[in-house]
Amino acid sequence: VDDPLDLWRCSVLPCLVRWRNIAGSVTERWLFKMTNTTDMWRLADCEMNWERGFSLTKEQEEARFKIHIDDILFVKTRLDKKALTRIKVAKEAIRAAKAEEAQAAKLLAEASGNADEEHEAKVDEEEDEEDEEE
Repeated sequence: VDDPLDLWRCSVLPCLVRWRNIAGSVTERWLFKMTNTTDMWRLADCEMNWERGFSLTKEQEEARFKIHIDDILFVKTRLDKKALTRIKVAKEAIRAAKAEEAQAAKLLAEASGNADEEHEAKVDEEEDEEDEEE
């Protein structure tokens, strides 16, 4: 692996990972890198790992692999239907979050604008009162 930062894609897309295990032999599996970890992986939900039907078994879903970055020999990404769907869902979630953020900023700006107007009106009233007193 040239740049460990490139492994982010394995959090979203199935990656064929070849690594040297504890015994020193080479192991190869289709995996997902677990988010917020540096060396934990799980089996990718893709046809290359399916034993029965069109999904992982419960045991496969629970399987975890601890692979240190220095032990990784090769990584290859695969785009399949499920991966493309995950990308689409992730993009939609990002768009929705940005829209919510924009709406919140708009409401805050409007509220701030109203507060400024109210403050200006209060200052004007106070100035008017001072003028009347003189």
